[in-house]
Amino acid sequence: MGDVELNGAPAIETYLGKRFEGTARITRHVWSDLRIEQQSNGEIETTITQVTYEKAGEDQPTTARVSDVSDRFAKDLAGRWRYAQRIVKRVLSL
Repeated sequence: MGDVELNGAPAIETYLGKRFEGTARITRHVWSDLRIEQQSNGEIETTITQVTYEKAGEDQPTTARVSDVSDRFAKDLAGRWRYAQRIVKRVLSL
């Protein structure tokens, strides 16, 4: 989300809690061009193109962003897939 770098669940939770305060904000995300690649170390890497439409309030204009999203997934000790890394790179903003 922009140039924000977050590390660890507590940092992510705090950031998103502040981001979603109030009820006026509306967003919609459209994903396309999903690519999934198995890595030699057993992890999975995915990439998508994401278009985000956002309206911060009724009196605010609707904005749009196009981002490249890269995710890396790894299994935890119980064998469940978990996010290991996410990189969101904004490409266009309107």
